[in-house]
Amino acid sequence: MAKQKSSNVIDVYSWPTPNGHKVHIMLEECGYRLDRDWIAHPIDIGAGDQFAPEFLKISPNNKIPAIVDPNGPDGKPISIFESGAILLYLASKTGKFLPESARGKYEVLQWLMFQMGGLGPMLGQNHHFRLYAPEKIEYAINRYTNEAKRIYGVLDGQLKDNPYIAGKTYSIADMAIYPWTRNWKNQGIEINEYPHFKKWFEMIGERPAVKRGCQVLTALRKPLLTRLESSCLVQLSIKRGNTMKIQSVGVIGAGTMGNGIAQVCAVAGLDVVMIDINEAAVQRGLDQVSKSLDRLVKKETLSAEAKESALKRIKGSTSYADLKGLGLVIEAATENQAVKEKILKQVDEIVSKDTIIATNTSSLSITKLAALDSNPARFIGMHFFNPPPLMALVEVIRGLQTSDETHAAIIEMAKRVGKEPITVKNSPGFVVNRILLPMINEAFFVLSEGLASPEDIDAGMKLGCNQPIGPLALADLIGLDTCLVVMEVYFENFSDSKYRPCPLLREMVAAGYLGRKTGRGVYTYDK
Repeated sequence: MAKQKSSNVIDVYSWPTPNGHKVHIMLEECGYRLDRDWIAHPIDIGAGDQFAPEFLKISPNNKIPAIVDPNGPDGKPISIFESGAILLYLASKTGKFLPESARGKYEVLQWLMFQMGGLGPMLGQNHHFRLYAPEKIEYAINRYTNEAKRIYGVLDGQLKDNPYIAGKTYSIADMAIYPWTRNWKNQGIEINEYPHFKKWFEMIGERPAVKRGCQVLTALRKPLLTRLESSCLVQLSIKRGNTMKIQSVGVIGAGTMGNGIAQVCAVAGLDVVMIDINEAAVQRGLDQVSKSLDRLVKKETLSAEAKESALKRIKGSTSYADLKGLGLVIEAATENQAVKEKILKQVDEIVSKDTIIATNTSSLSITKLAALDSNPARFIGMHFFNPPPLMALVEVIRGLQTSDETHAAIIEMAKRVGKEPITVKNSPGFVVNRILLPMINEAFFVLSEGLASPEDIDAGMKLGCNQPIGPLALADLIGLDTCLVVMEVYFENFSDSKYRPCPLLREMVAAGYLGRKTGRGVYTYDK
């Protein structure tokens, strides 16, 4: 265990979970200040730190949080585990947030037990089955979603005539419940249906100590859409038998895909070198990452501290020499065979033979690109989807030459940065775009034939097929030029007329109407 800084400092062994934040908030509310009066020692529950023998000595139930107070009730050190017990200990030690009267005390304790015995376990199961379970089990999802709604109804009823959970006074009951309800959006809850709870939730969230407490250790854990693990070193076993730790990633291309991939890697704790052809392009990419992270901070899915840490991990460059020594290089340039070949040849000349090289192509042959590499066994396709920070999927495409070790390493890498990888054979368009792009192309045929307006075509697919975005709006998001290139690849490789690019799509690309990135595509946008 880490050593405490002074004889009066409380050591807190924790992780940024609701139970961890309960204790962080209580400490801050009691006037203890992080790094002055208490130290947060991260116990990475994803990496198994909670099973370390030293931690089990203070938390035999292998759960976080646990504390060690050098000045216990008798003046001797004491360790406490279980978050509810820690709240009660701190309330007793400081004389704060737990009424002295028997009536007031039990009014608080019943709601503390409500959180520990009901709300916490039920919302924990809700999170598991809605977000993390490997299989989507409808019965479990419905059961725990309905239970969450019942619990929020109980809270809403209690708060109808009370400003705080246990009555008129702010207490450890509020601190215990608030962290568990911060992710109400992911629990299947519509907060406006619980107006009294919403008022309380917003009020508690504005307390300075609550804000500070909920930021503790969050830089070590990724946001929900990427699920950061504190251990960011990916163990790669390369075919030649060498083992290396990927601590940094090169991304070639600072455009939409490149800067998005750079962001994903940086938020996950990896150092990133992002390269483009000139300083202006690099700076635009860095600016876009900053704006994207600002949106996550505003949505409270990323802390301001984590944003600054991520930005510091990204180095912009125009020199391929900066790729030396990296464990992985991801090419994310424009979807053009000649351009990619030129870039990949340069990369091959710079990096070591053990560096894995991945291409973010959405349609080109991995086998053909790998043939250009001096060590084709280390070459693989790693197809992120737009926008990379939000889209969970990564298609991992094996070329004929790709080794099992390279494939396994990239599967692990994708998971480490919070993505869900699927393995795909090398074929034009792979899986998702093989299905998606012909549909988009057909939407252009429908538009060119005057069957419906763009708005009605998109509305029809959204309302009739439950798609979140219409095919024409999606084409604008992807880029009409990219759509055209992909369809041309299909047409050339399959020699099948069903992949013939729509003439209207060709005309719009020729006119420079490429979609959102140019301000005009099927629709018009403010640049």
